[in-house]
Amino acid sequence: ASKYKNSKVQVLIDSKVVGEWLVGNDGSFQVTISDIKNGNHTLKAQILDLNNKVIASSEDISFTAKIAQKLFKGIEILPSNSVTQG
Repeated sequence: ASKYKNSKVQVLIDSKVVGEWLVGNDGSFQVTISDIKNGNHTLKAQILDLNNKVIASSEDISFTAKIAQKLFKGIEILPSNSVTQG
């Protein structure tokens, strides 16, 4: 949280980096990921220090994307949201 302010957060889907964003002064960050394909996936977030060394990471979060059409173009996870497996 706030102890990681001004660090970078790196988001991985299926062990592949899909983007890096800066953590704000309050320790929060907002991420939007696009072009998620149908099927089973894992999502993970990592906090990087100034030397791009991983200093913290989340557990893997498993999810299944079931997109009938191009109605869903991304996923947004905000600090106030909770992600549950189900």
